[in-house]
Amino acid sequence: MFTIIELIRSILPWLTLGIIVFFLSRKYFENEQQKRLAMLAVEKSKTVLGVRLQAYERVILLLERISLNNLLLRIGGTSSNAGQMHSALLQTIREEYNHNLSQQTYISAPAWEAVKVAVEDQVRLINIGAGNVESDAPAFELANAILEQARESSKNYLHTAIDLLKSEVNSLYN
Repeated sequence: MFTIIELIRSILPWLTLGIIVFFLSRKYFENEQQKRLAMLAVEKSKTVLGVRLQAYERVILLLERISLNNLLLRIGGTSSNAGQMHSALLQTIREEYNHNLSQQTYISAPAWEAVKVAVEDQVRLINIGAGNVESDAPAFELANAILEQARESSKNYLHTAIDLLKSEVNSLYN
């Protein structure tokens, strides 16, 4: 009987210590796992943020490239008459827009809607300007008609869309 009590007395501290070590190490490894998961979430967030920022940059670049001033400077010298220039302007806008369609995945729905409205407005201004000149008129006459139409337009959807995009980019940082 004495040996059993002695045996229990000698094993009990080791058993207690083993249980304490087990629970402490389990808690430590759980904390480490949570830290790893948090670090992965931060890395994922950084990656997604980078992709979203690139999308906003590309969409703003799209809008800048289809602004009438930039578009007329790029296309104006390559066309001999208003009809050719009209076709080239519309084709360029279509290509720019189609090239950036996938960016809508990364920006908000209201921002993409503003981009679509801005693109449609640019097309509308070009078409109205083209309707005011003969197709065989010199290209510069079409350019003047388009710019006049833009000046008379009550709202600049392009700048509205750019401002909305910039606002959303700023909100990503706050």
